[in-house]
Order: sequence, then structure tokens, then C-alpha cells
Amino acid sequence: MASKKREPLSRQRILQAALDVLDREGLEAISMRRVGEELGVEAMLRGIEARRAGR
Repeated sequence: MASKKREPLSRQRILQAALDVLDREGLEAISMRRVGEELGVEAMLRGIEARRAGR
């Protein structure tokens, strides 16, 4: 089974996903979990926290 190569996350992709959620679902819908779902990724918040901690 061939695996799909996923486009790396970037600030631009994250921002665009957040804006897409905002446009469709409103400000109340914006969360790291919801934006991660929009991008098709899991545990996005953990990755950001690890980067901040220098891991």
C-alpha cells in the first residue's frame, strides 16, 4: 500500500485553514483541534508545544 505524502504544515496553511473555518462556522468554532481537523492532522497542539520547549 503506497502512502500519500502530506504537504508540510506552514504558518500560511494553518492561517488559511483557520480562516476557512471562521468563514464557514464562525469565530466560536476556531480551536487548535478544529483547525487540525481542517488540515487533516492530529495532535497539532502537541507539536507546537514541543517546538516551544525546544524538543
